[in-house]
Amino acid sequence: MLNVPLTDVFKLRFAIDHQQRDGYLDNISGIGPQDFADVDYTAYRLSSLWDITDAIENYTVLRYTDSDNNGYPGSIFACNPAEVFGSFCEADLAQRTANGANSFYDVYNFIPDPVNKTESAQIINATTWEINDDLLVKNIISYGTLETKQRSSIFGTNWTMPRGDFLIFQMVGLADNLPSTDQESGVEEIQLQGTASDERLTWQGGLYYEKSQPINDYGFQSTALIACDQHSITSGNPDDFRCSNVFGVGSVENNSGGAEYTSKAIYSQGTYDLTDTVSLTAGLRYTDDKTEGAVTDTIYKFPLAPPGEFAPPDQELTQVERRTPSADSSKPTWLLGVDYTPEDDMMLYAKYTRGYRQGSVNIAGSAGLDTHGPESVDTYEIGTKTSFHGSMPATFNMALFYNDF
Repeated sequence: MLNVPLTDVFKLRFAIDHQQRDGYLDNISGIGPQDFADVDYTAYRLSSLWDITDAIENYTVLRYTDSDNNGYPGSIFACNPAEVFGSFCEADLAQRTANGANSFYDVYNFIPDPVNKTESAQIINATTWEINDDLLVKNIISYGTLETKQRSSIFGTNWTMPRGDFLIFQMVGLADNLPSTDQESGVEEIQLQGTASDERLTWQGGLYYEKSQPINDYGFQSTALIACDQHSITSGNPDDFRCSNVFGVGSVENNSGGAEYTSKAIYSQGTYDLTDTVSLTAGLRYTDDKTEGAVTDTIYKFPLAPPGEFAPPDQELTQVERRTPSADSSKPTWLLGVDYTPEDDMMLYAKYTRGYRQGSVNIAGSAGLDTHGPESVDTYEIGTKTSFHGSMPATFNMALFYNDF
């Protein structure tokens, strides 16, 4: 990190964070990388602080992060022999045990080129104007982009059909031209902060607006219950797909589209000192959220090819469905609390908070299962915060809480 005060009123800070670490999950398949759950990212941050006048301050942050690693496939630990695939699962586990490759950190990867990439960029600008000793105005505006790419075998199964075909139970197969996420978001927030009643009241209020929308179509290309040439199903052109429907119900599904989010809110919160030792806090927020999705599901079916061979998709069995899931929700949330400070080194408190999460859409879900409603939580908490001085200074905090979700 480097701080550069160019003048008395304009200062810069530049920082880089890089981490690289080998993975701790051992790949026992011999296909693809030797390990998973590795780390390889670099983050950059440039910020400027400009004291425009004695009362007006402008703070800007630019940040960019690039992460590229192997991801983390799951692994099998137990099987239900009564289920349809129980025999495949048991045979898989037995083989791993016989080979001495069934430890907690062993995974089986069948994808030659797994992908787990994240690239994000953001600019944030905050302007603060101290109108007088009792009133401050703050405006925050930001814009950010996020793109992710993923290709993973999910469960890390190693299942082979009696005739010798490798059965893909399920994988998220990234099409080369289809990212997992490609979204841009903008936020505008204006705040008022101040004091009143001889500074016994500290308060703030504001308006919040957020808009997030796709930059390009994104989604997944998923393969399930089928045998395929792995190199063919990463193509963005379905004419390149080569699979064999060895189980009779397998398919390759392309799910592409995006979702648009809009969130608006108004809020206010204040703390009032009733006495020198007792203060009350109350806050109220009303949020209105809207989510609209647009997605095209294309399901490709395949014939049963001879053992060891693959065939193109059967165009007559291709299924196309277009969905436009949407979800609207609006809720009030609040906070009520009391603090009691009998002495400088001790505070007792109690608070009740209502929280809310918006209803939304899941563009990867099936029709009728691609939306969900809002969620709320009531949180009750009492506690104490204390500190001690002398030959052995220390702090001791304790809390009792109950959440009703």
